[in-house]
Amino acid sequence: MFGALAALSAVLTLAAGWLPGGRGEPPGGTAQRAPARLEADGWRMLASMALFTFGSLAIWPFMERAAHAIGIPAVIFGRYQSLATLVSALGNLTLAAVVARLRVSWSLTVAVLTCGGACAALTTVSTGSAFGCALITFNASWFICYPLLLGIAYSIDAGGRLAVLSSAVWLLMMSLGSLATGVLAQELGGYRLAVPVGMFFCTAAVVTAWPLARRLNQGKRVLRPAFANVR
Repeated sequence: MFGALAALSAVLTLAAGWLPGGRGEPPGGTAQRAPARLEADGWRMLASMALFTFGSLAIWPFMERAAHAIGIPAVIFGRYQSLATLVSALGNLTLAAVVARLRVSWSLTVAVLTCGGACAALTTVSTGSAFGCALITFNASWFICYPLLLGIAYSIDAGGRLAVLSSAVWLLMMSLGSLATGVLAQELGGYRLAVPVGMFFCTAAVVTAWPLARRLNQGKRVLRPAFANVR
């Protein structure tokens, strides 16, 4: 299933990158007669989303298994997951209220590293209460990271195409990450290897997105076109 999702997402991502930029004429009356190609900032944004998603969501389909491995009943896990979802919603409301006053670069750095650390804790803690705290932290921080990354995507491309491609990359990398984690868990008998791998990719995502987030801090406007016309 994950292999099929990865293949489908890959095909759609590659296809979407070459969709026409629109039928209207730009100022000056020169029509766009060829599809647009992704520019450097757009590729950097997609790379950051890919790294973050691969690092943080590889363990997502196996969280209940990780909880079961340390003796957490399914009902208790469901309570933790429900509470984590509610906290995520409250976190989004809080983010919406303060996001205009945040420095995106530092906010994104803290949120992504927190998410990576919580992901690591999910596979290393040995008590139910610690697992519940890690799950709540993971969900809440993930749903802060994702809007911040999409905000950077919209600042690069106000038309929204880059944000759509970012979501496609998210699906692709979640599929690949889940597939890789499943293989590792089967071969090694556990999920502990996801700890260093997840933290590494989350850190790489921060490093990749930092120049874009820093430029957004300075300008709060569209950074530069994400797509260039191919003549």
